[in-house]
Amino acid sequence: MTYGSTDVEIYTHVGKPHPAWAPTISMISNTLTRGTTYPLAGVHLNGSRKAQLTAMTPQMATNYPIVRITNTGTGHVFTRAPTTTA
Repeated sequence: MTYGSTDVEIYTHVGKPHPAWAPTISMISNTLTRGTTYPLAGVHLNGSRKAQLTAMTPQMATNYPIVRITNTGTGHVFTRAPTTTA
């Protein structure tokens, strides 16, 4: 990010996420049918932060829900941002 200047800064992350932060699904149907809505329950299903913007530290929001479903028969992977009611 340059903020319109000639000073370019590059952030290099070190380390990795803590395993306890990983999403865990506690309830979902074992069989899913395309076009059908299913309840899903668990913890850490949303990201951890809302977007913040200060003069020197803009950050993107990470508090959005994501579901990744793998068809075990075909291997196809589907990713969705489900509707939340909480």
